[in-house]
Amino acid sequence: MWKIIGHTRAVRALQDSLASERLPHAWLLTGPMGVGKTRLALELAKALNCTGDERPDQVCVHCRQIEHGTHPDVAIIERPEGKDSIAIQQVRELRTTASLRPFQARFRVYVVAGAEALTLQAADALLKTLEEPQVQVVLVLTALDVSGIPETVVSRCRRLALQPVSEAQIAGALREMGQDETRAGRVARLAQGSLGWAVRAAKDARLVTRQEEALDQMARVPELRLDERLALAESLTAGKRERTEVRRVLEALALLARDLLLTHEGLEPRLVRIDQRDMLARQVRSFSLAQIRDHLQRLKGAMERLDSNVDPRLLLEALLVEMP
Repeated sequence: MWKIIGHTRAVRALQDSLASERLPHAWLLTGPMGVGKTRLALELAKALNCTGDERPDQVCVHCRQIEHGTHPDVAIIERPEGKDSIAIQQVRELRTTASLRPFQARFRVYVVAGAEALTLQAADALLKTLEEPQVQVVLVLTALDVSGIPETVVSRCRRLALQPVSEAQIAGALREMGQDETRAGRVARLAQGSLGWAVRAAKDARLVTRQEEALDQMARVPELRLDERLALAESLTAGKRERTEVRRVLEALALLARDLLLTHEGLEPRLVRIDQRDMLARQVRSFSLAQIRDHLQRLKGAMERLDSNVDPRLLLEALLVEMP
């Protein structure tokens, strides 16, 4: 039983590959932040190494060790905290251990989480592993999309695109965690398809509060003068965690743009911030449908650039200035 919420097609594709015994040695899972890419990669690692009848059975020693992050043959390679990239040394260590036989399982599985953060040198080193695959090694790369990964790496992976988890599925998962129906619905709407964020928010009410505060701030941007928008960008990036703060603001802007789009289409009952219906109705009269869609595209591009070495403050300034 795969411990995955949503992503039925992706799970079926992995199951079919396992059943056919023609498993690709490298996968690339793409999709928005928090939709469950790393979780799916780890479920694949369980299925590859499970000793039970139903793979993964979630109870064998391999499944339990992978779930708890203690399996010697399964590793996650990701950008270190406080760093902007995955360094070549991390990939060299992967290559060294990948050349060895698995310690106790059938397969060594390496999850390269956030592969768009690979430096060019690290990507080149990883390419050598992809070009010379070991029989008992499976690589799973995850990324927001393929644009930040060299084509030479992408072309050697089997790709699976994950979509945002539905609001109903997220709300159902939160209710199973013990959240009441009202709070589960509120968090699910704010999550916008990110199950990972929803689970964290269910455990930490401050995340919901901060997201709603960011929404309130961003809702006022269309009415601000240029100097006020620049001052807002400066205040939001004044702390040590400016990249994290800018990501939160971008997510709030995306939620606001979605609500504007729904208002434009007369779908107010589906608004994330139903309490802002009157303000949205007032603002939407100033925007064309094309402007809202263009703004959503700029937001998508900004989120992708934030994972590179772009200056977060300059990124936010440009975005706020360009807002309709």
